[in-house]
Amino acid sequence: MGILSPEHLIPLALLVIVATALCMAARLAPGRWTGGVATIIALAIVITTLSWQPYVLVNNSWSAALSLPVQLCDVGGFVAAAALLWRQAVLVELAYFWGLGGTLQALLTPDLRDHFPS
Repeated sequence: MGILSPEHLIPLALLVIVATALCMAARLAPGRWTGGVATIIALAIVITTLSWQPYVLVNNSWSAALSLPVQLCDVGGFVAAAALLWRQAVLVELAYFWGLGGTLQALLTPDLRDHFPS
């Protein structure tokens, strides 16, 4: 499995397509629906971040040093969820810059020892 495998590229392509479609739809037809979509995305971020804990517990690979959601990408996810829910400028700015610095790098260069999702 390599960085250019379909297992890596298909989820990235879907992410780009869905994000682009949502941004275009919000620009072309703004309305109350954007708040609902933002809430759904925020819940998805929090649920996926927190669901990692049972996964590593079941696989006997949990450790406080690696599994607690206190690394930059984890905290950035919670900040992004908060920005989607409360739409405060400081939260949006933090999510933007932390997303560029950590999450974007993780998406482009995944842990290739593991299969999707890594």
